[in-house]
Amino acid sequence: MGLRQDGPVAPCWALFAENAILLRAGAQFGWADQSGVVVDTIGGPRWTALNPHVNGDDLVANSVGRSIEDSEGDVDL
Repeated sequence: MGLRQDGPVAPCWALFAENAILLRAGAQFGWADQSGVVVDTIGGPRWTALNPHVNGDDLVANSVGRSIEDSEGDVDL
């Protein structure tokens, strides 16, 4: 049985945009929009293709800008 260790926390954040969610938990990311859900590794081909970034008050992913409605954690794109 494993025990949880106190210590540094891996990056953990979420962006809630119009009709989409982007989240990070350690080395993994999750993306959900009207076309489906992807869970994969940061820096992998799916992350590169998604190319998420913030432009003003918008989250841009898959070359589509969506208005950011809320966020949690220290988002670092």
